[in-house]
Amino acid sequence: MVIKKRILLTIIIILTVSSVYASGKKDVTLEEIDILIQQKDLNEAVDKLDTYIKYNPTDFDNAQKRVETILKTREKYKKIADSLVELQEFLKENPAENTAENNKKILDYINELENMENNQNVQQQKFILNLKSAA
Repeated sequence: MVIKKRILLTIIIILTVSSVYASGKKDVTLEEIDILIQQKDLNEAVDKLDTYIKYNPTDFDNAQKRVETILKTREKYKKIADSLVELQEFLKENPAENTAENNKKILDYINELENMENNQNVQQQKFILNLKSAA
């Protein structure tokens, strides 16, 4: 009987410790993710969404809405970047079009890219740095 009580107590302790350990990652809420998206901290929001989906698979639809919001922002980023690269290529091929107005467009594009997302990853930072140096 004593052995059964010890085994039962050990199982309860293990389950309690494992649930406390696992709950550290479960604490991510959609509200936290929404705040990160509003703050334009999209990389962190994606990381939190990944964790949220792992621990809340039944709430995938709500998480998916946040993923779509992030994807729309990233698609807009890509469109602006593509437009900027096209303009720079056009200006290389047509030096006569290298006017103050077109240079302002380039700087506006770069500024827009910089402001679309905070805490940009290294690849994005290098891309913007290269664009600035080419401007």
